[in-house]
Amino acid sequence: WEISNDDLESELRDNSNGRIEDVAVSDIGDWVVIRHNSFASSDGVGEDLREKLTEFFTEQRLRVVNRNREIREANTANEAHSIAFNAAREAVEREERELFLRHTQEAERATNQETAAAAADIAQINAATRISSLEATLEKRLIEEANDIKETEERLRDTKEKLLNRKRSFREAMQSMPPGTQSRITLDDSNTTDINNVCVCVICHDAPSVMAVIPCG
Repeated sequence: WEISNDDLESELRDNSNGRIEDVAVSDIGDWVVIRHNSFASSDGVGEDLREKLTEFFTEQRLRVVNRNREIREANTANEAHSIAFNAAREAVEREERELFLRHTQEAERATNQETAAAAADIAQINAATRISSLEATLEKRLIEEANDIKETEERLRDTKEKLLNRKRSFREAMQSMPPGTQSRITLDDSNTTDINNVCVCVICHDAPSVMAVIPCG
């Protein structure tokens, strides 16, 4: 700044009051320096202008103060809202987790109960199957045993019939022998086994007994 006015030059070189925004100099040497938040003027500047500038910067500073307060209050409200929102979101997420966990546990319990019931049914079916299999096996063995008994009885009947025929032939042959021979050759009937527990006549030694009292011979 190359100005012949010492007071104005001194004001322009003073940087303690903030950045200079504008400078006005009249033809008679009066001046006004406008800064960001204040102004400075020479003594010759009219009082009306000085009052208007003072009022303007006062209102400007008040507006800035109010604006800063509003910003702080808005920030505080936003922070409170953010805190409340986060708390509500965490509560909802916690409730959702608890609900999911509860449903999962209930599903696991239901699955375990169904599994236990299915296992019990399978065990019962397996037991019934084993019992049925054992019964079938026993029935098969009993049928085989009955058939074997029948076959054995049939063989014994054939054997008995053959034995009776042999004894009959033996006695017929003995009757043709001399008495002395008959006395020397005897047939012991005490060891004869009757499968059907049928008593044989002691006289003819062939036919079964038909009387309650068997002759002693």
